[in-house]
Amino acid sequence: MIAGSASFPLDDSWIHLHFARNLAEGAGSCTTRRPGGGLTAPLWTLLLAAGARVAGASLVMVKTLGVAGALAAALVLRRAALAWGASPPAALVAAIALLWSGRSRGARCRAWR
Repeated sequence: MIAGSASFPLDDSWIHLHFARNLAEGAGSCTTRRPGGGLTAPLWTLLLAAGARVAGASLVMVKTLGVAGALAAALVLRRAALAWGASPPAALVAAIALLWSGRSRGARCRAWR
């Protein structure tokens, strides 16, 4: 919650959400209906666009994808740590530390409420 509303803290996510919604609707740019560049996280934007296409553009969908991505990253980190020779407890601590690090991106996006 930020200032009493459920949203995100950074403008980057607003940009990703705008691009994703436009992609889901068949457009290619954040501000026009012409293709444009400007993405700093194209995979995340494509995942958001797919989610918007399947489940609709909503903050619940975005946060669900974010939680699923964080859990997947923690599992991959744990497996990688084990493959690199870390002990099972150390690999688990690394995965938990990644999850504990909290949110890394987000923006206020009234259009996605």
